Amino acid sequence: TEAEVSPTNRLASMLREALAANTIGGKADDDARLRAASEALRDVQASWARVGYVADVVRRPLNDRYQRAVRTIVERTTPKRPLKA
Repeated sequence: TEAEVSPTNRLASMLREALAANTIGGKADDDARLRAASEALRDVQASWARVGYVADVVRRPLNDRYQRAVRTIVERTTPKRPLKA
């Protein structure tokens, strides 16, 4: 079973599959990956909004990490626009 496979073997298998996918079918469609990331971000944002009261000492560092992650995803998924001269 998969639970019996070591983490190293699992990682090696994932890498082999990724290399095979890149070799055989080319890289994954960037637009599809960006759409999937945007959808996942919306799901995470909805979940984050449902979190109830959290003590400030716990909430602040988590919120800081959450906001950084959101910014990173938005920056990577937002199409770059050429600068106007």
